Amino acid sequence: MDNISVLILFSLCLTAVISQPVENNNNNNGKCDNHCDYSFNPVCATNEKGESRTFNNACILETENCLRKLGFQKTGDGACP
Repeated sequence: MDNISVLILFSLCLTAVISQPVENNNNNNGKCDNHCDYSFNPVCATNEKGESRTFNNACILETENCLRKLGFQKTGDGACP
């Protein structure tokens, strides 16, 4: 294969890998997505014990659940009462 063919093949493979959809961040082969932006768009979440907690945004909620093995589910937009 000449260099151009190798480059085209590499580019096609790279494009195929990059274009794969990202799964839920807590189902990523044991790795947690920690690439959240730090925008302040608070969400209220509650765990199975009935404890409520405010997270800065939904991405941070999901990431914290994954990293810390928490079970919080979003219950509303805005800070918890």
